[in-house]
Amino acid sequence: MKTTFPRAHGRLLAPTLLFAAALPAQQPVSMPATTSPIADSPNPDHGSGGIWAAGATWKASFHDGMTFYPDVGADLPHQPLRWRTRSVRIGDRELIAATTAPPRHQGTRCDYDLGGCIERYDVRTDGLEQSFLFDTVPGSGELVIEGAIDTILRLPECPPRHGDLDLRLPDGRPLIRYGRAFAIDAAGITTPVDTECDGRTITLRVAAEIVARARFPLVIDPLLANVGLATGRLVTDVDVLHETLTASGLQARTWYAVSNIAAAGDSDLRLYRCGSGFGGTPVEVYREISLWDSTHGRLALAPASNHVVLVHATDIGGDRMVIVHRHHVTDINLSTAALAVPSNLDEHDWRPDVGGRVGPDGSRVLITFQREVGATFANTANSAVFACVYDASIDPTLFGFVVAPFPLLVRANADQERSVVNQAASTNQWLVAFQEHNGAVFNDDWDITTVAVDGNGVTIPTGLDTAHAGDPLRHKVAPQLAGTFGRHELTYALRQFELADPKPLQVVGDSVHGQRLDWNHATGTGSLPHPAVLLQATTGNALENGGLAFDTVSRSHWCALVGNRAGDSLRVHKLGYRGALVESAPVTLPAGTEPAACATTFSAEGRMFPIVFSRDAGTVGGNAVLGTQMTYGNLAAPTAIDFACGSGVFTGLGATADRQQIGSQAMPLMLGGAPQDTFAFLLLSTGRGNTPGGAVGAPGCTIVPDVFSPAYIGAIGTTISGGVATVTVDLPENLAPMPLFCQWAYVVPGANGLGMLASAGLRIGLDR
Repeated sequence: MKTTFPRAHGRLLAPTLLFAAALPAQQPVSMPATTSPIADSPNPDHGSGGIWAAGATWKASFHDGMTFYPDVGADLPHQPLRWRTRSVRIGDRELIAATTAPPRHQGTRCDYDLGGCIERYDVRTDGLEQSFLFDTVPGSGELVIEGAIDTILRLPECPPRHGDLDLRLPDGRPLIRYGRAFAIDAAGITTPVDTECDGRTITLRVAAEIVARARFPLVIDPLLANVGLATGRLVTDVDVLHETLTASGLQARTWYAVSNIAAAGDSDLRLYRCGSGFGGTPVEVYREISLWDSTHGRLALAPASNHVVLVHATDIGGDRMVIVHRHHVTDINLSTAALAVPSNLDEHDWRPDVGGRVGPDGSRVLITFQREVGATFANTANSAVFACVYDASIDPTLFGFVVAPFPLLVRANADQERSVVNQAASTNQWLVAFQEHNGAVFNDDWDITTVAVDGNGVTIPTGLDTAHAGDPLRHKVAPQLAGTFGRHELTYALRQFELADPKPLQVVGDSVHGQRLDWNHATGTGSLPHPAVLLQATTGNALENGGLAFDTVSRSHWCALVGNRAGDSLRVHKLGYRGALVESAPVTLPAGTEPAACATTFSAEGRMFPIVFSRDAGTVGGNAVLGTQMTYGNLAAPTAIDFACGSGVFTGLGATADRQQIGSQAMPLMLGGAPQDTFAFLLLSTGRGNTPGGAVGAPGCTIVPDVFSPAYIGAIGTTISGGVATVTVDLPENLAPMPLFCQWAYVVPGANGLGMLASAGLRIGLDR
């Protein structure tokens, strides 16, 4: 018997969206559908959460017989169909054994040995396939299969006939279709089979003459299909991480986590990996798809132990906890091993985030989360932000939490929510930001608090407030934080104060702002070196502060995402070293859809920001997870021009190329090989002059930058030490794309009439 529950759509990703001088709009396209193994669901107590499989619009459990759960969306509870084979008879002889063996599963197949036949389930790209396999049947007569159906859906009664059965919701909408059946023998002969139903049992009847002439093995094949609802599967959370530890040939360096709603109170969470630039076929490597509610998956890298660490929240019936899964970068198999962050009775943890390391060092990650205290879970008025330190190099069975959960900042009457931590840190030191409300102050507004934390659990409040902290009539909500090497960007939404609701729970605002924030972990000091910047504004509370990522190569750029619920759009902003806009562009969504969740990360491999986002269409097949990426302009490496008239040369051009993008801070320009430790000047111009040096007393030299026109920027002087000199040049975000011509001139007394020699010229292209 074959039963198929088709998938409405596979995972959807998009081609590259190039952010350069021209920003071409491209529509997202779908990725190939994939299958994943049937597997145990993770259990925080190290046991099994049951045996599960899933497709894009359904899931099924096998640990207590087969139960199929079609997706119904957030407005309805689950509408499962439980199938139990009650009888299989040939003539008057019962073929089912008195006791049946437990299910056996391997790969994408699960079997039940019923004694006289095998009840089999196979996960396919288009759904779940159910089959009854008969190697032979003893005796003769009509072959009858009876399946007891346990469901709250309406199952129509019908006499024996070759046709479909629709299982419907009380309002009449069809949700599951039990299709017409066929008998298929070993010779491939297919014969229609009658289906009948009394409202509680589905019976398949194979006529005696069909059985008598069949060549065994024989398969009975009706079709059960998920018709689907208008709600579809809505994605609520996404996150993305790119690592370069995996061999590039495996096409598996981009990891993304997705939570989507199966039914009211039940979100499923999955972790996938695919190639750089979203290439190749996504592979599912972790999932929690039981009837528990799993959300808020977040990713970080522990490079020294070669693990990606996923954290997420799981609600197991009024009790919420933070779950940790570590996955080795060379492992492309599905694994559901997981560990719960320690908590005590009446403690409920949710909204986690995790901060990892910039490779190659570090196996510790910082996990932050929101903790509530109560007999059952509720978002209380005294939420507290906690953290713990997890070492991914320690076997989970040995308990890798090297620092137990601790509060980040203890304050009386405080409500602390929505903590975030920088995804990649250069050392075992991170920054955490969260929104905070003082319950002791009448009609207090939400503000953003930042705390420094190290790998031993030592915390230091930074004392750095946002530029809008002094405005009591504006709520500062939904912070995002990214950065390392002492420089960070903090983004947040502003929401108008509401007297009727002085402490809103919503995270949308009428504007989103960014603030450069510097912090020195060694000295415990920090600063706000540049003013806050308005990233995006609208009328009404419609903007949602999305993902944020930091370029660890330029150490100057960030990618910030802002969703507009009213405008049904997602906008991507590239920020420079002052936190100001370098450029921005929309990610085009189909009409009638809106962004539901978004996240971004940085890929040093391709100097780009991979972006994962979801769209909410409210229709079957319209909701989707998609991917794109923000890249830099296609810049040529710095190029030498003409010849040097001395031993001094430009060096460190790789470091120069790392910061030749507009918005970079401290682009280095280095002189090496100078014959004496004297004084040097770096000449800068936007034009090329090629003036013979003889005109100024330096025959044999050429002045490459145009120093005799308005294109001339000026000269920067510095000392030479050990034959080496360095200056740095900032490239403010408001610069237009242009060439920059540079040349070192350095003092060598007596070398010529001018007493100076020069390096070759250097052309540097500046672009966004």
